[in-house]
Amino acid sequence: MHPARSQPSRDAVVHTQRVQGFTVANRKQRAVLIVAQIIMFSLIVVPIAGAVPTNDTLDNATLVADNDLVWTDTTGATFDAGEPAPGCNLVGDTLTWSVWFTFNADYTGTVMLDARLPYKGAGLRQYMSIYEITSVGPPTTIGAELDCGSGQMINMQYFSVTAGKQYAVAISGVNEYLGESLSVEFQTTALLQGTVTDESTTNPLQGIAIQILVPNASLQLNKLYITTAADGTWEATVPTRPLVVKF
Repeated sequence: MHPARSQPSRDAVVHTQRVQGFTVANRKQRAVLIVAQIIMFSLIVVPIAGAVPTNDTLDNATLVADNDLVWTDTTGATFDAGEPAPGCNLVGDTLTWSVWFTFNADYTGTVMLDARLPYKGAGLRQYMSIYEITSVGPPTTIGAELDCGSGQMINMQYFSVTAGKQYAVAISGVNEYLGESLSVEFQTTALLQGTVTDESTTNPLQGIAIQILVPNASLQLNKLYITTAADGTWEATVPTRPLVVKF
């Protein structure tokens, strides 16, 4: 099935190109463009063994792959003594739980991880740390933290990976998030590019605001904001999934 795109208005200048499975059209006029392709998500539900999630420790981490959506109940999850603390915990949150995931990089580039929890109040955070696996166990060992990001309900992070390497991801949080359903989505990315020109002169347009709406598997929207460069070009690293581009 071919990717679908919205039809441009008659008086718009359109430049269309293919970028790793995307069809991209760019116009001078304010418009909404749907960049679509068929994405199949694999749903994984992490069981609870007794009163603890099975991926409570690194040795029992859940393996994820491209387009996987994983649901984990944080009931009973623990933050073990000696477990590495996220380097982006700059406010000194007391972390009481963590769950672990692993993935194998089959290309060199960027991957997207999107962790979501129900809203529990302002200022409550979850943390996402990524590590390279140095040996597969048990016991599995990891190197120094490569990257870290934090968020409240939504924690969407982009990480650089190298083909052939294995990575571990820890999602951790404060006590208020215990007993909640955590969703973690794993997605490879592509470079989305385009050029915006004036309709009458075909001159490039600088400073045009572009908004990219990225729905996740739960159909919630994340927003990316970019502007065109002096030559009218723009680009963004985005998950390989349906997108909405607004000019």
